[in-house]
Amino acid sequence: MKYRIYKPNPRNNGCAGTVDIAQVGKDMKTSLFISMIQQSGWDDQKKTGSFAASRDDASKNINFKLSVAEAGEIISSFQTRIPFVAFHKFNEDTTVIRLTPWDKIRKVKEKDGEATYKTPAWGFSVTRNGSDTFKLPLEAGEAEVVKIILKQFIEDALFEESQNQSIEKAKQSSDSAKKPAPKAKENTADQDEDDVPF
Repeated sequence: MKYRIYKPNPRNNGCAGTVDIAQVGKDMKTSLFISMIQQSGWDDQKKTGSFAASRDDASKNINFKLSVAEAGEIISSFQTRIPFVAFHKFNEDTTVIRLTPWDKIRKVKEKDGEATYKTPAWGFSVTRNGSDTFKLPLEAGEAEVVKIILKQFIEDALFEESQNQSIEKAKQSSDSAKKPAPKAKENTADQDEDDVPF
């Protein structure tokens, strides 16, 4: 399951992001990846942005995993509008992940003219090593879609963990059933009291 968000702008400092549930590794473990890329160009005539020139520049790309608990924290942040902050350390890289609520003004044409409304929005920003920063604004509808993906990831990961535990228990039971039963000790007069089965 994958969801892409494109947010280029005329200032040429936009970003695109992908939220992706994938099975990876030898054990095909369910993981949640977020990848982001910085905008590399803007076509003023077509009013479109491009990202192609940033693909081969490592400083303009970032990819990271979220844990089940972090996915839950982001869902909570969407619902409560309390900011979320996480810190990741991988090899020499330190990454700070932030989700910050803000109110976006939305203009709507109505029969009596144009009306303005405050709508919930969020700023999702990721900073690697204090220098590479990726900023992706999320509107209410986008947040709802991301929330569905996060919930699906949590369900899949928890179900998978439960299945793995059941398989491990069954394997342990099977292994113990294959072991020969210990031979009963002969009842002798000089048997030690520690051998008493109670």
